Amino acid sequence: MALPIPSYNSISGNGDQNFKAVVMGWIREEIGRAAQGGANGALHIDGATKNLIIDQGEIQSGNYVTGSAGWALQPDGNAEFNVLTLRSGIIGPDALTNPADFGASGTSETGFGLTSTPTNRAASTIAVPAGYTRAEVHVTVDATAINTALSGLLIVSASINGITGGENSGGPVPNSYYANASASAIRTLTGLSGGNITVATAVHCDAGTWPANANNIANCNASVVFLR
Repeated sequence: MALPIPSYNSISGNGDQNFKAVVMGWIREEIGRAAQGGANGALHIDGATKNLIIDQGEIQSGNYVTGSAGWALQPDGNAEFNVLTLRSGIIGPDALTNPADFGASGTSETGFGLTSTPTNRAASTIAVPAGYTRAEVHVTVDATAINTALSGLLIVSASINGITGGENSGGPVPNSYYANASASAIRTLTGLSGGNITVATAVHCDAGTWPANANNIANCNASVVFLR
């Protein structure tokens, strides 16, 4: 049988303090009386913190049905809301605060020569932040070089982790004239775990060689969106 709810007027002594003490005692008694099992029942109030402690079971709404209706807060840290289950540890506070991160680089290189084999110039690395496994990488490159052949093409492409995108060419230009070209690439990287993303301007000529020249220049600009 449940104890009657104490009223303020029924408490003698030091007024508010005694009333609070009696009410807290009544709450403890009723929780212990209503709950089943456990040293203090399935529910109890911690004497030091005054927190309501659930020793057994879970908190549920009156209409709770596993996986379909109502809500429940479970002692293993899971929470259910209708058909949605949020499992303990499924996502950390940092992932909620920072679902995405960003990186960028801009690099130039001068004074190089060209051969007919693509060579990375103006290379740079962008570190992968901890906890991020995917990246959307956007790279734009360009190059300018002087032609020393009778006629020739300057060819450039954007390199992301050693893989180049589509090539663009500048020219053909006659001997002692400058050629220039630009290109871009977008790539999605997955399965990342730390490390770096390397970006560069891949540059070459169509045939023969173009000697090094102080005015030859390659530029590489990249931006990255990191995702969980």
